[in-house]
Amino acid sequence: AEEAARKRIESWEDGIYRSVAFFDTIGIQDSLIRTSLTLIKKGDQLIFDFSGSSPENDGSFNGFAHITRAHSAIYLFGVPFADLPTASGIYSNIEFKVPQGTFLNANWDASVANSPVANSGTMSVIGHAMAKLLFASGQYELASAVYGTTGCTYVVAGVNQWGVPYADILSNVFNSEGGGARTNRDGIDSWGFPWGCWGKGPDVEDVENEQPLVHLFFKHRKNSMGFGKYRGGSGTTIAVAVQSVPYLVFQSNAKNHKVPTSQGLFGGYPPSTHPGIKILNTDYFEKMERGDRDLPTDAIELVKDRAIQGDYVVEGSVRFASALPKGDIYVGMSSGGGGYGDVLQRDPQSVVEDLRKGFISEWVARNVYKVEFDASTWTVDEEATLRLRNEERQARKKRGKRYEEFMAEWSRKKPPETALSYYGEWPNAEPNRQLVRI
Repeated sequence: AEEAARKRIESWEDGIYRSVAFFDTIGIQDSLIRTSLTLIKKGDQLIFDFSGSSPENDGSFNGFAHITRAHSAIYLFGVPFADLPTASGIYSNIEFKVPQGTFLNANWDASVANSPVANSGTMSVIGHAMAKLLFASGQYELASAVYGTTGCTYVVAGVNQWGVPYADILSNVFNSEGGGARTNRDGIDSWGFPWGCWGKGPDVEDVENEQPLVHLFFKHRKNSMGFGKYRGGSGTTIAVAVQSVPYLVFQSNAKNHKVPTSQGLFGGYPPSTHPGIKILNTDYFEKMERGDRDLPTDAIELVKDRAIQGDYVVEGSVRFASALPKGDIYVGMSSGGGGYGDVLQRDPQSVVEDLRKGFISEWVARNVYKVEFDASTWTVDEEATLRLRNEERQARKKRGKRYEEFMAEWSRKKPPETALSYYGEWPNAEPNRQLVRI
């Protein structure tokens, strides 16, 4: 493994490949957190340099250097070295620079309980920078956009319908994030669990047999993927209602409210983030008993039409523990994968097919992909589509700026201070506060 990895690295294109990813909460408070990677390839050596990442914080979204290194194995063993023996010898010619005091290499007394969630950024920047390296080296089939790394867990606890105390994760949504788009095809829908090669996404009947829940729906989440010439795989969504017991306690753990950590590749869009949704004091079971035909079939329909009576709560994806009585509804979502390439190069019929299958909305088809179609026959209006896409290309030229002009404007921009509580000093994320732990 060591010899083969060294020879393979040596065959790749020398260069410096960069990637930056963000998430926007450490659970206890919202703030941009930056993961910065400079990947240096020279000869038979790879250097992963995480200098420029945000400083450690006083929450639990921290890690140590060996945790950052371990998260690289998910990508390295899964993509560029997938055909080699799974052995630590692969790392002989790979160096990691994770500066002490960053959130990826915090001091010994820091809380690292959420280090896997914090390292979602690590997985994103490694996959993104390596895709550039592999593409530059002519290994186009291995270059892909980053898969969904929402890292959003939905925990439920209480006493089940069999009288047994339990605590569990709603793993059917957690283990079905979307895969990244490739250079020649779409990403895999409901691809899997980003932290491992296998994760169980159980059928709803299995979940309902073990837990006092009933599912309103468990399906692909519309518009969850990154758009592009090839789109990322779709994420998923569920909604569950408490039944058979007086109440259950729900909690979620995530790192994205507004800013996606996963990225698109070469013009592809990143996947979408998602809100937290729950409905209190509902009439759901009454509607079930009456056989009402307007029960919602996805999260968008649930919130938009509000056919179920109740108190709708739309909040951030990080939700603290709360008790939901019988009949209350809790919604969970996972992320799609990143897209690849220009959306205007996507085959129009593929866009219509995605629309027909419920992967995207009509708004996305018309306003992102610039595709005109007949919704009654699911056919593309080729002439109108060509006109719309040509108009968008001309509009892009008008919006475009020379690099020097863009940078002069961009370098003056700064997020509000409320978004930089734990980011570090703007813009390079140097430490700017002293942490005192007792």
